[in-house]
Amino acid sequence: MFLVSQRLIETGYVLLGELSILAILALPIGSIIGYLLWSYLAGALSTDLYQIPVIYKESGLGIAALIILLSTVVSGAFVQRDVSKLDIASALKTGE
Repeated sequence: MFLVSQRLIETGYVLLGELSILAILALPIGSIIGYLLWSYLAGALSTDLYQIPVIYKESGLGIAALIILLSTVVSGAFVQRDVSKLDIASALKTGE
């Protein structure tokens, strides 16, 4: 029984580690892409009558990063809950 629970814990750690690495890598990439997209849209939608300013605030980026990290933690908790309910014997018996 200890061996099965140890494997479940290891499986959860692998999935949570992968989720956290993806979230950490996605934050700067998404921030850069979002800034470039907003700059392009502001320039493309600006006319002679009005202009859309591109205002970049670090606080807005920080709030967005906190929301992403919070949603990553919540989804990680759901993954860990589902992994703890997993039956290894029946999961290994099922075919592709």
